[in-house]
Amino acid sequence: MLFKPREGFIGEVFADSTPMWILDVQQSSVYRRKELAAACGIRAAFAFPVMVGRRALGVLEFYSSSSTIPSEELLSLMANIGNQLGQVL
Repeated sequence: MLFKPREGFIGEVFADSTPMWILDVQQSSVYRRKELAAACGIRAAFAFPVMVGRRALGVLEFYSSSSTIPSEELLSLMANIGNQLGQVL
Protein backbone atom coordinates (compact mmCIF):
# COMPACT_ATOMS: atom_id res chain seq x y z
CA MET A 1 0.00 0.00 0.00
CA LEU A 2 1.32 3.45 -0.84
CA PHE A 3 0.97 6.44 1.45
CA LYS A 4 1.69 10.07 0.63
CA PRO A 5 3.79 12.14 3.06
CA ARG A 6 1.67 13.08 6.09
CA GLU A 7 -1.02 10.56 5.10
CA GLY A 8 -1.65 8.40 8.14
CA PHE A 9 0.87 6.69 10.40
CA ILE A 10 3.29 5.64 7.66
CA GLY A 11 3.07 9.00 5.91
CA GLU A 12 3.96 10.80 9.15
CA VAL A 13 7.01 8.59 9.75
CA PHE A 14 8.07 9.09 6.12
CA ALA A 15 7.62 12.88 6.19
CA ASP A 16 9.37 13.39 9.54
CA SER A 17 12.06 10.73 8.94
CA THR A 18 11.76 9.67 12.58
CA PRO A 19 10.49 6.49 14.27
CA MET A 20 6.98 6.53 15.75
CA TRP A 21 5.46 4.31 18.42
CA ILE A 22 1.68 4.21 18.93
CA LEU A 23 0.48 2.59 22.16
CA ASP A 24 -3.16 2.30 21.07
CA VAL A 25 -4.00 2.60 17.38
CA GLN A 26 -7.69 3.05 18.19
CA GLN A 27 -6.90 6.26 20.11
CA SER A 28 -4.35 7.62 17.63
CA SER A 29 -5.19 10.65 15.51
CA VAL A 30 -2.70 9.61 12.80
CA TYR A 31 -3.56 5.91 12.50
CA ARG A 32 -6.18 5.46 9.73
CA ARG A 33 -6.77 1.70 9.41
CA LYS A 34 -8.56 1.35 12.76
CA GLU A 35 -11.28 -1.06 11.60
CA LEU A 36 -8.75 -3.41 10.03
CA ALA A 37 -6.53 -3.21 13.11
CA ALA A 38 -9.46 -4.08 15.39
CA ALA A 39 -10.44 -7.02 13.17
CA CYS A 40 -6.85 -8.35 13.30
CA GLY A 41 -6.42 -7.78 17.05
CA ILE A 42 -3.79 -5.09 16.58
CA ARG A 43 -3.36 -2.75 19.51
CA ALA A 44 0.05 -1.07 19.13
CA ALA A 45 2.16 0.00 16.16
CA PHE A 46 5.77 0.96 15.58
CA ALA A 47 7.45 2.21 12.42
CA PHE A 48 10.82 3.57 11.41
CA PRO A 49 12.16 5.11 8.21
CA VAL A 50 14.76 3.52 5.95
CA MET A 51 17.15 6.39 5.29
CA VAL A 52 19.49 7.13 2.39
CA GLY A 53 21.51 10.05 3.69
CA ARG A 54 18.92 12.53 4.98
CA ARG A 55 16.14 11.24 2.72
CA ALA A 56 13.58 8.60 3.73
CA LEU A 57 13.41 5.89 1.09
CA GLY A 58 10.68 3.84 2.78
CA VAL A 59 9.16 2.85 6.11
CA LEU A 60 9.16 -0.48 7.95
CA GLU A 61 6.18 -1.04 10.22
CA PHE A 62 5.51 -3.54 13.01
CA TYR A 63 2.36 -4.33 14.98
CA SER A 64 1.48 -5.93 18.31
CA SER A 65 -1.63 -7.27 19.98
CA SER A 66 -0.55 -5.69 23.29
CA SER A 67 0.54 -2.19 24.26
CA THR A 68 4.08 -1.72 25.48
CA ILE A 69 5.55 1.52 26.73
CA PRO A 70 8.00 2.95 24.17
CA SER A 71 11.65 2.32 24.83
CA GLU A 72 13.98 5.15 23.83
CA GLU A 73 16.78 2.61 23.43
CA LEU A 74 14.70 0.53 21.01
CA LEU A 75 13.63 3.62 19.05
CA SER A 76 17.28 4.67 18.72
CA LEU A 77 18.35 1.16 17.73
CA MET A 78 15.65 0.91 15.05
CA ALA A 79 16.54 4.35 13.68
CA ASN A 80 20.14 3.14 13.35
CA ILE A 81 18.96 -0.03 11.60
CA GLY A 82 16.96 2.14 9.18
CA ASN A 83 20.15 4.09 8.43
CA GLN A 84 22.12 0.89 7.87
CA LEU A 85 19.43 -0.55 5.55
CA GLY A 86 19.52 2.66 3.54
CA GLN A 87 23.26 2.31 3.02
CA VAL A 88 22.75 -1.22 1.67
CA LEU A 89 20.08 -0.03 -0.76
